[in-house]
Amino acid sequence: MTDNKDGGIPPQAIDSEKLILGSILIDPNILERIYWGYFPPSAFFKTSHKTIFNEMVEIAKSEGTVNFLLLQQALEGKGILEAIGGVDSLIDIANSGLTCEDVEEHVCVVMESYRKRTAIKIAGNLLHDSMSNEISIDEAFDTVITSIDELQFLSSDFFTFVEIYEKNSGRINENE
Repeated sequence: MTDNKDGGIPPQAIDSEKLILGSILIDPNILERIYWGYFPPSAFFKTSHKTIFNEMVEIAKSEGTVNFLLLQQALEGKGILEAIGGVDSLIDIANSGLTCEDVEEHVCVVMESYRKRTAIKIAGNLLHDSMSNEISIDEAFDTVITSIDELQFLSSDFFTFVEIYEKNSGRINENE
Protein backbone atom coordinates (compact mmCIF):
# COMPACT_ATOMS: atom_id res chain seq x y z
CA MET A 1 0.00 0.00 0.00
CA THR A 2 1.13 3.50 -0.75
CA ASP A 3 0.80 6.06 1.99
CA ASN A 4 0.08 9.66 1.15
CA LYS A 5 2.29 12.55 2.30
CA ASP A 6 0.28 12.98 5.50
CA GLY A 7 0.96 9.41 6.56
CA GLY A 8 -2.55 8.16 5.80
CA ILE A 9 -3.53 5.41 3.43
CA PRO A 10 -5.25 6.64 0.25
CA PRO A 11 -8.91 5.63 -0.17
CA GLN A 12 -9.14 2.14 -1.60
CA ALA A 13 -11.41 -0.90 -1.77
CA ILE A 14 -9.15 -3.88 -2.46
CA ASP A 15 -11.76 -6.51 -1.55
CA SER A 16 -14.31 -4.91 -3.87
CA GLU A 17 -11.69 -4.77 -6.63
CA LYS A 18 -11.14 -8.53 -6.24
CA LEU A 19 -14.87 -9.20 -6.26
CA ILE A 20 -15.29 -7.23 -9.48
CA LEU A 21 -12.46 -9.09 -11.22
CA GLY A 22 -13.64 -12.46 -9.92
CA SER A 23 -17.19 -11.73 -11.01
CA ILE A 24 -15.96 -10.94 -14.53
CA LEU A 25 -14.28 -14.35 -14.65
CA ILE A 26 -17.53 -16.00 -13.57
CA ASP A 27 -19.77 -13.86 -15.81
CA PRO A 28 -17.93 -12.12 -18.68
CA ASN A 29 -21.04 -10.02 -19.40
CA ILE A 30 -20.14 -8.00 -16.32
CA LEU A 31 -17.09 -6.70 -18.17
CA GLU A 32 -19.35 -5.33 -20.90
CA ARG A 33 -21.52 -3.57 -18.34
CA ILE A 34 -18.73 -1.86 -16.44
CA TYR A 35 -16.24 -1.28 -19.27
CA TRP A 36 -18.75 0.59 -21.40
CA GLY A 37 -20.01 2.25 -18.25
CA TYR A 38 -16.78 4.23 -18.24
CA PHE A 39 -15.21 2.33 -15.40
CA PRO A 40 -11.58 3.29 -15.96
CA PRO A 41 -8.79 0.83 -15.18
CA SER A 42 -7.27 3.59 -13.04
CA ALA A 43 -10.20 3.13 -10.65
CA PHE A 44 -8.36 0.09 -9.34
CA PHE A 45 -5.97 1.04 -6.55
CA LYS A 46 -3.90 -2.13 -6.69
CA THR A 47 -1.55 -2.19 -9.68
CA SER A 48 -2.00 -5.91 -10.27
CA HIS A 49 -5.77 -5.41 -10.43
CA LYS A 50 -5.34 -2.67 -13.06
CA THR A 51 -3.12 -5.03 -15.05
CA ILE A 52 -5.63 -7.87 -14.83
CA PHE A 53 -8.56 -5.63 -15.79
CA ASN A 54 -6.67 -4.21 -18.79
CA GLU A 55 -5.81 -7.73 -19.91
CA MET A 56 -9.43 -8.83 -19.52
CA VAL A 57 -10.53 -5.99 -21.78
CA GLU A 58 -7.90 -6.88 -24.40
CA ILE A 59 -8.90 -10.56 -24.32
CA ALA A 60 -12.59 -9.69 -24.64
CA LYS A 61 -11.83 -7.47 -27.62
CA SER A 62 -9.84 -10.14 -29.42
CA GLU A 63 -11.67 -13.31 -28.33
CA GLY A 64 -15.19 -12.02 -27.73
CA THR A 65 -15.14 -13.27 -24.15
CA VAL A 66 -12.82 -13.68 -21.20
CA ASN A 67 -12.28 -16.63 -18.89
CA PHE A 68 -9.71 -17.91 -16.41
CA LEU A 69 -7.70 -19.95 -18.92
CA LEU A 70 -7.53 -17.16 -21.53
CA LEU A 71 -6.46 -14.69 -18.84
CA GLN A 72 -3.80 -17.02 -17.46
CA GLN A 73 -2.41 -17.72 -20.93
CA ALA A 74 -2.34 -14.03 -21.86
CA LEU A 75 -0.56 -13.04 -18.65
CA GLU A 76 1.93 -15.90 -19.06
CA GLY A 77 2.48 -14.97 -22.71
CA LYS A 78 3.38 -11.42 -21.71
CA GLY A 79 5.61 -12.66 -18.89
CA ILE A 80 3.61 -10.84 -16.22
CA LEU A 81 1.73 -13.65 -14.51
CA GLU A 82 4.20 -13.85 -11.63
CA ALA A 83 4.27 -10.05 -11.28
CA ILE A 84 0.55 -10.03 -10.48
CA GLY A 85 0.91 -12.82 -7.93
CA GLY A 86 0.91 -15.92 -10.10
CA VAL A 87 -1.76 -18.55 -10.65
CA ASP A 88 -2.59 -18.62 -6.93
CA SER A 89 -3.55 -14.95 -7.08
CA LEU A 90 -5.77 -15.55 -10.11
CA ILE A 91 -7.43 -18.48 -8.34
CA ASP A 92 -8.03 -16.29 -5.28
CA ILE A 93 -9.57 -13.59 -7.48
CA ALA A 94 -11.74 -16.11 -9.35
CA ASN A 95 -12.96 -17.61 -6.08
CA SER A 96 -13.89 -14.17 -4.73
CA GLY A 97 -16.29 -13.78 -7.64
CA LEU A 98 -18.26 -16.80 -6.54
CA THR A 99 -19.61 -14.85 -3.57
CA CYS A 100 -20.34 -11.64 -5.43
CA GLU A 101 -24.03 -11.20 -6.09
CA ASP A 102 -24.14 -7.41 -6.24
CA VAL A 103 -21.21 -6.43 -8.44
CA GLU A 104 -22.80 -3.05 -9.14
CA GLU A 105 -22.51 -2.20 -5.46
CA HIS A 106 -18.81 -3.06 -5.51
CA VAL A 107 -18.27 -0.99 -8.66
CA CYS A 108 -19.77 1.98 -6.80
CA VAL A 109 -17.47 1.37 -3.81
CA VAL A 110 -14.36 1.21 -6.03
CA MET A 111 -15.46 4.28 -7.99
CA GLU A 112 -16.04 6.23 -4.78
CA SER A 113 -12.52 5.39 -3.59
CA TYR A 114 -11.12 6.36 -6.98
CA ARG A 115 -12.99 9.66 -6.97
CA LYS A 116 -11.67 10.42 -3.48
CA ARG A 117 -8.08 9.67 -4.56
CA THR A 118 -8.58 11.89 -7.59
CA ALA A 119 -10.02 14.69 -5.44
CA ILE A 120 -7.00 14.44 -3.13
CA LYS A 121 -4.70 14.68 -6.14
CA ILE A 122 -6.59 17.72 -7.48
CA ALA A 123 -6.35 19.43 -4.09
CA GLY A 124 -2.63 18.65 -3.86
CA ASN A 125 -2.03 20.04 -7.33
CA LEU A 126 -3.93 23.23 -6.45
CA LEU A 127 -1.85 23.62 -3.30
CA HIS A 128 1.36 23.12 -5.25
CA ASP A 129 0.33 25.45 -8.08
CA SER A 130 -0.87 28.12 -5.62
CA MET A 131 2.53 28.18 -3.96
CA SER A 132 4.40 28.20 -7.26
CA ASN A 133 5.43 31.24 -9.24
CA GLU A 134 5.35 29.21 -12.45
CA ILE A 135 1.65 29.74 -13.21
CA SER A 136 -0.96 32.31 -12.23
CA ILE A 137 -3.64 31.53 -9.71
CA ASP A 138 -6.22 31.89 -12.51
CA GLU A 139 -4.46 29.13 -14.46
CA ALA A 140 -4.38 27.00 -11.31
CA PHE A 141 -8.12 27.52 -10.82
CA ASP A 142 -8.84 26.74 -14.48
CA THR A 143 -6.95 23.46 -14.11
CA VAL A 144 -8.92 22.59 -10.96
CA ILE A 145 -12.25 23.41 -12.60
CA THR A 146 -11.43 21.22 -15.59
CA SER A 147 -10.31 18.40 -13.29
CA ILE A 148 -13.45 18.66 -11.17
CA ASP A 149 -15.64 18.58 -14.28
CA GLU A 150 -13.90 15.35 -15.34
CA LEU A 151 -14.24 13.94 -11.84
CA GLN A 152 -17.97 14.68 -11.74
CA PHE A 153 -18.35 12.75 -15.00
CA LEU A 154 -17.11 9.68 -13.14
CA SER A 155 -20.34 9.35 -11.23
CA SER A 156 -20.38 6.81 -8.44
CA ASP A 157 -23.98 6.03 -9.36
CA PHE A 158 -23.94 2.64 -11.04
CA PHE A 159 -27.23 3.35 -12.78
CA THR A 160 -25.31 5.80 -14.97
CA PHE A 161 -23.11 2.84 -15.93
CA VAL A 162 -26.12 0.72 -16.80
CA GLU A 163 -27.69 3.47 -18.93
CA ILE A 164 -24.45 3.99 -20.87
CA TYR A 165 -24.00 0.24 -21.24
CA GLU A 166 -27.47 -0.17 -22.68
CA LYS A 167 -26.74 2.57 -25.24
CA ASN A 168 -23.41 0.98 -26.19
CA SER A 169 -24.30 -2.69 -25.73
CA GLY A 170 -22.04 -5.02 -27.63
CA ARG A 171 -19.42 -2.41 -28.51
CA ILE A 172 -16.52 -3.95 -26.58
CA ASN A 173 -15.60 -6.05 -29.59
CA GLU A 174 -15.58 -3.12 -31.97
CA ASN A 175 -12.41 -1.21 -32.76
CA GLU A 176 -12.06 1.96 -30.72
